[in-house]
Amino acid sequence: MKKNFGLILAVVTMLACGIGEANATLLQNMEFETDLTGWSIGVVNPLGSWDVQWSNEYGGSAKMYISGTPAQTNVSQATQIAMKSGDKITVDVFHSDMGNFSNWALVIEPGETQVLLYGAGGSEGYDSITWTAVRDYDPGTLISIGCAVWPGSSTTWVESLTYTPVPEPATIALLGLGGLLLRRRKHS
Repeated sequence: MKKNFGLILAVVTMLACGIGEANATLLQNMEFETDLTGWSIGVVNPLGSWDVQWSNEYGGSAKMYISGTPAQTNVSQATQIAMKSGDKITVDVFHSDMGNFSNWALVIEPGETQVLLYGAGGSEGYDSITWTAVRDYDPGTLISIGCAVWPGSSTTWVESLTYTPVPEPATIALLGLGGLLLRRRKHS
């Protein structure tokens, strides 16, 4: 009985911890450590000047500079896996010299989700935005991070994205089963 209990506990633990599952990630290169691999550079409004490039600042980042009346640019990438309702994406940035009416945004396509952080003229500092999915999203959903200004200039360094999936109901059930087996063992 003890051998069976140990085997059952090991299997439950492995399943609950996700050992043996494919280790798929939501997006490529979410920390911008060495380059912009996987990310497409877009210019939404070409009236101003803009520049998007990889930077070694802040441990590696996507550096976005914009200037003009108006100016807007972004980096984007399609998701590799599905997102479930309740999953979270957090974006960490450092921004400098944000012009009047400037912002940076996390946009989840198709165009229905836009989380904005507005800056006042001359503001500088670290910020983050956390977005929570309110429905399920298929693989291939476009994630964009962009900045815009009207008028003036702004520089934003996107440092990282963090994806936090909601635990699957089966994972929670397996953890509960493991707890029950441990409790049963203590009472034996």
